[in-house]
Amino acid sequence: MRRLADYAGFKPAPEIAASASPAHDLSRHLTSKTLSEYDSKSLLRAAGIALPDEVLVTDRDGLDAAIERAGFPLVMKIQSPAIAHKSEVGGVRVNIAAKGAAFTAYRDMLETVQKQRPGAEIQGVLVGPMARRGVEIIIGTMLDATFGPMVMVGLGGITTELFKDVAYRPAPVSAAEAATMLETLKAAPLLHGFRGAPKADVAALVRLISQISVLAAQHRGEIAEIEVNPVLVHPEGQGVTIVDALVVPRG
Repeated sequence: MRRLADYAGFKPAPEIAASASPAHDLSRHLTSKTLSEYDSKSLLRAAGIALPDEVLVTDRDGLDAAIERAGFPLVMKIQSPAIAHKSEVGGVRVNIAAKGAAFTAYRDMLETVQKQRPGAEIQGVLVGPMARRGVEIIIGTMLDATFGPMVMVGLGGITTELFKDVAYRPAPVSAAEAATMLETLKAAPLLHGFRGAPKADVAALVRLISQISVLAAQHRGEIAEIEVNPVLVHPEGQGVTIVDALVVPRG
């Protein structure tokens, strides 16, 4: 009886066509079987998704200009299509606050990663500003054999696999449906000023969820998965920051 009542009260979310906005030509970003964080972010940026201003440093001589552009404090991350979990091989340095520390981190990180993964192709080191604090959210897409492109949102960071507090919908979704997904999460109160914390910029977050879902639907023939984790949701009016990203091409 409860299922019948649920069925009777069900109202489908307003449809959003994947063709509502023209698809971007991403072919030059999908020439490799595996993409690094830098490659993935370049693809997302080409698709019109806002990301932090970061610089790929391929040699020590380029570090000065990258530091000047990013400003302190900054974060440095090794880039390789063969290394998905950079922190596990010593490939991440955060809260770097001085030029000397940045040059030391650059040298040490390359040495450490080359020892841990001697056969990995190293693209360089991604240098960018440290993100401001915010609620950690994960947004992902995948291809389901039955439903096709799906979009997922949940509590982000390292707690994603621990709590499995996630919601799924067929892609694409509108901003209104993305907001409904967020409200189904147990962690939803964290976005609404839990225990005196400032309310998070939910409007910016739902726009990002919708953007990524449309991207996945438009490029279902080329993209198997997208994961942006964590997305830091800042206080109202201050937007969101994509900290890390991974795009997996089909095939």
